[in-house]
Amino acid sequence: MPTIRYTYTSRASLEDVLDIHFGTSNVTEMAPSYLGVRCNSDEAVLEGVLVNYRFRLGILPFKCTIRFVGVDPDYGYTAIMYRGPLKRYEQHVGITLSKTGGVTVYHRIIYSFKPGLRGWFLKAVLRRGLVRTILRASCSRMERILARAAVAKEKP
Repeated sequence: MPTIRYTYTSRASLEDVLDIHFGTSNVTEMAPSYLGVRCNSDEAVLEGVLVNYRFRLGILPFKCTIRFVGVDPDYGYTAIMYRGPLKRYEQHVGITLSKTGGVTVYHRIIYSFKPGLRGWFLKAVLRRGLVRTILRASCSRMERILARAAVAKEKP
């Protein structure tokens, strides 16, 4: 089963990083625009919360329902796809203060594909490299959002 690990360090404050990761609607801002992610909720990430997302790969639309488990507001959470196009999808997110300054964010994604034509198509489109590219792009967009928030806080 493919597993992707990705870690980055942000210069933003721990409070700002936690705020952006614990808002379910923030995924629409963080995800690359070519995915067209839409969310039906603006709830905070809480234990057991179910959130419906819509996204597209090229011209094909997809829906999924994510359940948040293992939620620790001071550390991170796990997002598990409850319904959707993949057989299995789990994203583990951990947030800690970095020893060198800043905040380190850990992502671990485990996924597998459903059998059949749709599963074959997703496997072909979501090659391991593409999933990592989407994750990197999301983290990069998040850094820009955090940088704008920091500048906005500094303005009188």
